[in-house]
Amino acid sequence: MSDMSSAIRFFYSGNLEEAESILEEILKEDRNNINALVRYGVVLEGLGKAMEAGQVYARLAQMYFKERNYTECREVLDKAIDYLPDSEFLPLLKGNCLYRLGCYREALPYFEEAPKELENLFYIGKIHFALRQYPEAGKVFRSIKGKSEKKEDSRLADYWLGKTYSALGRFGEAVNCLKNYNKAYPDEKQVYLDLALCYLETEKWSEAENNLIIYRDKGGNSKLANLNLGIVHYRKGEFEQAIEYLDNAPVNEQSLHWKGMTYFSQGMYNEAIECFAELFRMTNDLFYCKIMGSARLKLGHYYEAKMLIERASAENPEDQDLLKMLSIAAHYLKESNIPGNRLVQFTDSISTRPET
Repeated sequence: MSDMSSAIRFFYSGNLEEAESILEEILKEDRNNINALVRYGVVLEGLGKAMEAGQVYARLAQMYFKERNYTECREVLDKAIDYLPDSEFLPLLKGNCLYRLGCYREALPYFEEAPKELENLFYIGKIHFALRQYPEAGKVFRSIKGKSEKKEDSRLADYWLGKTYSALGRFGEAVNCLKNYNKAYPDEKQVYLDLALCYLETEKWSEAENNLIIYRDKGGNSKLANLNLGIVHYRKGEFEQAIEYLDNAPVNEQSLHWKGMTYFSQGMYNEAIECFAELFRMTNDLFYCKIMGSARLKLGHYYEAKMLIERASAENPEDQDLLKMLSIAAHYLKESNIPGNRLVQFTDSISTRPET
């Protein structure tokens, strides 16, 4: 029988002292044996050795954190903190663990109670940013710039200030901050994407395009670059190039929206309807009923147009564009003699949504 099996047998038989002795021997030979440490902590708890158990759990937490096993780290940290309530290190480790698990609200108090070192302040700022508390994030990053003695800390604060200003819609300030970071670290690709998105918002198409190309060429996500390059060319009225880029973007709500808008702008209404119908199935957004109604009118599909426009009107009954389109559809329907079953068939198809 192996030493570990013997330790387990003694533990379950209630002979904790013997189990403790065996586990200590195992850990002398292999101090990083996680299985032995886990069982050793439980044995020490059973023997009432709270401080020793807490030290074992603290060691396990550090090992789990190093291995990026944050769920296990969180569990043993709770035990370690209970047994070592005066520890200054463990609460900060828990904050780091919670941050990496995406539990930002839970993580924030641990950093706020920690020493006001720059590393901890960066975590506080990034947590506020993740929680979309942008004014608070900006305040923290500005304080870091005021306190930082090292150039790299100041430039990193510039980067996060740039992202924060962008989220606040203060794109000019965002660009200035991001450029400061970019000058210091010209090989970091992410900043080119961040700059491109700011330029997109301020309708500086050439600057947006240039930064997206650099981002892509430096190894950035090519599909994400293609999506935004497609948007740039749509905005510039260069529809063929926009479609070329969007065809090589991820198939998602954004790419389908801009591809549909591009087809619509080119007068390719059937292709536009195909994109918008898929978007409506995905989002149930009545905007797509409105624009499909417009495309159906242009194709002379008056029954289908009427149904789509009426559906869109349920949310915006006073929308003048919808009222005008509805009047046009009604006018042409009155002059036409189109079989009513087309209406029924279209109603059935548009109301079907995929199960979630």
